Amino acid sequence: MDEERKMEREFVAFWQKESLAPPQSHVLAAVSGGADSVCLLRLLNALKDELGIRISVFHFNHCLRQTADRDENFVKTICDGFSLPLYVRRADVAACARERHLSIEEAGRLLRYEAAEEVMKECGAGLLATAHQQMDQAETLLFALCRGTGLDGMGGIRPKRGSVIRPLLFASREQIEGYLRAAEQDFVTDETNADERFSRNLIRRRVLPLLQGRVNPASAVHMAETAEQVRLANDFIMESVKKAYRDVLITENDKEAVLSVAGLARLDPFLQSEVVHFAIGRVAGSSKDISRVHVRDTLSLVQGISGRRIMLPYRLVAERSFDELRIAREDGERMQGGENTAGEVIVSKQMLTENNGFLTLDGPGGLEICLRVMEAGTDGISAKNIPQKGYTKWLDYDKINERVTFRGYREGDYFYLDETHKKSAKAYFRDRKIPVREQRQRLLMAEDSHALVIFPERISYKGRLTESTKWILEVEVKNGQGRETD
Repeated sequence: MDEERKMEREFVAFWQKESLAPPQSHVLAAVSGGADSVCLLRLLNALKDELGIRISVFHFNHCLRQTADRDENFVKTICDGFSLPLYVRRADVAACARERHLSIEEAGRLLRYEAAEEVMKECGAGLLATAHQQMDQAETLLFALCRGTGLDGMGGIRPKRGSVIRPLLFASREQIEGYLRAAEQDFVTDETNADERFSRNLIRRRVLPLLQGRVNPASAVHMAETAEQVRLANDFIMESVKKAYRDVLITENDKEAVLSVAGLARLDPFLQSEVVHFAIGRVAGSSKDISRVHVRDTLSLVQGISGRRIMLPYRLVAERSFDELRIAREDGERMQGGENTAGEVIVSKQMLTENNGFLTLDGPGGLEICLRVMEAGTDGISAKNIPQKGYTKWLDYDKINERVTFRGYREGDYFYLDETHKKSAKAYFRDRKIPVREQRQRLLMAEDSHALVIFPERISYKGRLTESTKWILEVEVKNGQGRETD
């Protein structure tokens, strides 16, 4: 009885210290039937009035073992005894692992949380309580260290992340089993926990016992304590990381983050790594599976030459372009090649003729394109007084094809330096050290791959005015508010 009371006091103290749930919360307890989850359920039920919470129970049947139905029935019996509502979900985890090319562990975790979210919506629970305990914390720390991780990974499992709470993180395996013995509470054992093909089982069954037996019996306790200290330190450091990220950030949206290479280079090496890790996580939407190797490889671009790129998890790509380091979704706009997603506008000479030589069109990216055909030699209009404006261009109308397109830059675009020599737009951008992000935003007036104009500074030789020019096409690009674009 004393052991039960002691465990309950520690449970309440941890709950309050971590502010796991406010009074009146509806908590969904994830219960597998094993010792940890049964301990969690028993403590929640015994202390629900003191904590001021309401409890429902969730059980997920992985359909992987012959004993899976036994576990489900066992949980049902406990819930009946406690008069608690039970929600059961089943899924073919093995089939999911094959279909999604995941490990059994990954597929099981994914389906469990998907099912739990569904149940939370159904029953109106605001929080999901899982039974992670001190040994899980030590396993997670070792697992993260072996795979490569940053401070966030070394902080292990958080007591609360989003809508998931872990009220048993303070408890050791011995405390949990002692509590269940004192309460004369049965539990079931998942035989797959003994399968050392799973990395976490190997750590739990071989690595941790070896450390506890040969190095320090309290190894798991100290690892859990260290994880907590790292987590607190990381929370403090992250404020500096976020500030540094804002300082080096050039642009950010839901598809990419572009950072200043010079800005990154000025940072302390530690802060550099953390900012890059943070940036990758921002674009990916998750920091899971972003290891030190990925951060190191991305940082190598900062010291490398422009044009290099590497692949990252979550179908991300990182590329150096002059003073910019871009981290972006591979399935979004590519840094080189492909079609700019802003769209395109096709204009024909027939359209101009039908509109008496004047035409105003909505262009890509919300721009406004104004075209006017003028006769050379009238009102001072000639090659001698070409407008010196970046977004107002004069071209020889008779040298232009029947149809032109206003669009973004594409791989393979080129212009003429003189009568016979071409230069690729890509080489032109490189020579002028124009970052890839800006290349994708450049507006071109093109005949297929021939760029008549690369706004705002370049006209192809074949479109230029000469003394023999008879008709001039004026192209003026405005920002959609009637003003020449910047």
